Amino acid sequence: MKNKNSLRIISYLLISLIVVLLLGAGGVYLWTKHILTTPVSGTSEKIEFIIAPGATTTMVAKQLMADNLIRSDLMFGLYARYKGLDKKIQAGIYYLDPSLNLMQIIGKLQNNPSGIAVTTLEGWRREQIATALETAFEGNNPNYSVGEFMTLTQKMEGALFPDTYQFEVFASTEKIVKVMHDRYLEIVQQMKSQGQAQAYNEYQLTTVASLLEREAKTESDRQIVAGILFNRLEAGMPLQIDATLQYVKATRICPVVDGCENWWPSPSSEDKELVSPYNTYLNVGLTPAPIANPGKDTLLAAHNPIKSENYYYLTDNNGITHFAKTYDQHLVNINTYLK
Repeated sequence: MKNKNSLRIISYLLISLIVVLLLGAGGVYLWTKHILTTPVSGTSEKIEFIIAPGATTTMVAKQLMADNLIRSDLMFGLYARYKGLDKKIQAGIYYLDPSLNLMQIIGKLQNNPSGIAVTTLEGWRREQIATALETAFEGNNPNYSVGEFMTLTQKMEGALFPDTYQFEVFASTEKIVKVMHDRYLEIVQQMKSQGQAQAYNEYQLTTVASLLEREAKTESDRQIVAGILFNRLEAGMPLQIDATLQYVKATRICPVVDGCENWWPSPSSEDKELVSPYNTYLNVGLTPAPIANPGKDTLLAAHNPIKSENYYYLTDNNGITHFAKTYDQHLVNINTYLK
């Protein structure tokens, strides 16, 4: 009798477990189906959605979730990987609306973006921007060419603001240059010169910012180094900036835009003798033009330098910048931090 009761209890427990599992599986199925096939809302208002080059599936999913276009970023990632679609999502501009379900959105992100997203970095030369654009368009834009970009931007080094841009698939070179330059003008118009910077015009301040972008890495360092550069300029001292040697060196060894693997080669002591108006070891004053395109923080540092009595600086092997008022103090820093 006892054995029969035990068997009856075990059977009951097994049946109960099976029922729970079935109910659970059914619940998971219904939840999954709901997430995959039910739109966030019925509105068809278009939302501009940008996928930057190099964005991962996880990054895309989180942005879709933040824009209230899908119900679950986790399910988006799982479904995309399960179907093998995560590698097919293309960078570019899309116009999506919350009336699309998750599966429909993944389908739209696989082809025919409404535009191309291009990211240009702080401190790039215009040659680097030109090739980045060419790569982004993948040779499918007959209205863009590297050669035309270089011609149109001959006097625009420093004035092509680094940012993530969205261009039409067949955007013209002229339109691309205008958008980048207009963005630069918008940024500099927001800034007001203070202190020493009042004695310099906008072009000179942009030139200072281009030197800072290659020389100093942190925002606080840039403002202090900016002050040092102005101190040296006013004292009639050469700026002695290694980045200008890199600029001269690369310009000479890379005559073809797409034929250069490194636009910022390491300078040597011999490079200090290179004859060029851009060599700040041989020449006093600013370079004739900017050597790169600075970002917003660096432009701000050039406009608003931190005044000090320092005339020298160096960056040690750990990336820490050390400042000095006199050359003797600078030599001590060299012996302390660079040997």
